[in-house]
Amino acid sequence: MNQVAAGETYPVGSFDHYFLNDDTDDYPANFFVRMTFDGTFDHALFAQAVDLALERHPLLRSFLQGKSTRNRKLLAYVPGVADPYIRWARMGEPYLHPSPDSARIDLTRDYAFRLFIHEGPGESILVAQFHHAVVDGAGGRMFMEDILAYYEHLEKQRNGAAGEDPKLRPLDPAKLHGREDFHQTPEMLKARRRMDLKGGFRLVSSFPGPMYSGTAKMKRGPVPAPASVWREFDGDQFKAIRTACKKLGGTVNDYLIWSLFRTLDEWNREHNNGKRPKLRIGIAINMRKPPEDNEIPASNVTSMYFIDRKGELLDDPEALFKSVVEETTRLKNDYLGMIFLRLSRLFGAIPGGFAMMLKPKPLMPACMVTANLSNLGLALADSPLMHADGKIRAGSLTLKRMELMPPFRYMTHGSFGVASYDGRMALTFHYDPRFLNEEIADNFIQAFVDRLFQFADEA
Repeated sequence: MNQVAAGETYPVGSFDHYFLNDDTDDYPANFFVRMTFDGTFDHALFAQAVDLALERHPLLRSFLQGKSTRNRKLLAYVPGVADPYIRWARMGEPYLHPSPDSARIDLTRDYAFRLFIHEGPGESILVAQFHHAVVDGAGGRMFMEDILAYYEHLEKQRNGAAGEDPKLRPLDPAKLHGREDFHQTPEMLKARRRMDLKGGFRLVSSFPGPMYSGTAKMKRGPVPAPASVWREFDGDQFKAIRTACKKLGGTVNDYLIWSLFRTLDEWNREHNNGKRPKLRIGIAINMRKPPEDNEIPASNVTSMYFIDRKGELLDDPEALFKSVVEETTRLKNDYLGMIFLRLSRLFGAIPGGFAMMLKPKPLMPACMVTANLSNLGLALADSPLMHADGKIRAGSLTLKRMELMPPFRYMTHGSFGVASYDGRMALTFHYDPRFLNEEIADNFIQAFVDRLFQFADEA
């Protein structure tokens, strides 16, 4: 097992710097992974499994040093220097953070994650809070998988089944040092300079409208726990969606983007006197290139891409879908995830650059993104813990459902996370409860789901 020595340092990447500068008490740069299990954990074995998993993911047990973009670094420590934040509670009890005034993770003194486990009769809900300046959704999923693998191993040992190694993927911490090159040579970067600058200028020179909330002023203060509503597509429904996408020449992501544009536009028109501002959907892009990057431990190897739509194109469903497919195809073929990364590097090299990027209208709040969408895809489909019946088992526990809750920032009233598991797809709306209440959020996700079903029925 590769164990990183105390004091080893790792670079802070372009995407990391963006979220470090956009991290506030009111809007922490956090995302959440929620896993629902049949069964309950042994608390001591779980804590031991977390410590063992941390040995394979040094960035998650690192502390931030340096204040400026140029001298920031992550200093990794062996497990034991600080204790992971793990809190146990009964179902329905509140989340307990270290500070009652903020759910923010302070990377200068906190590990980059917190774990909250709520238990009831025969069921457990494990919620992992991650700092997005250190790790992305794919990396968070890898860490959670390792915790479950070690938990299964420890439970077997306790029950007398010694000798079997834990079911782990191979990882190489040394690859954390080269994760920022994204397989782009200097020649490749030079050749794409004009395209990246054009895309970056579009992002920072025009602004979309938010999802209409009906709230003139937000309620101040931090959010103590993730507010979310979710829907699940069963096996037949998910199959119908995939079949419709294949028939129309797109992917599930294309279908989700198309449906979200239509739902946002109709929602704004219906609830805001017919007004229909330009819409922008932010899409998370996994920049890992298999198989070379499969051994990179939990970290950010990711970017964002932003799709804008407005006006008459939103009135023509077929033309809108075609335009989304064309743009996401260019995104893959032309590696357009580099645009946001190079933009972050550019603003990071300018004194006060991130302040200009993140607050482009000093005298007027600006909406940068209408909604975010992040899709983990077939979550854990290739996990060593996967059984023949399509379910993840960790000793006596069986995973029932996995959900992703991406972050949101000011005037982005919510983000959508998608995770597919056991032939089903979970769609989760992680919303800002200072702008939206649960009833409004539930009505919106239902409108989104209705639009998705209509698309599948008409295809």
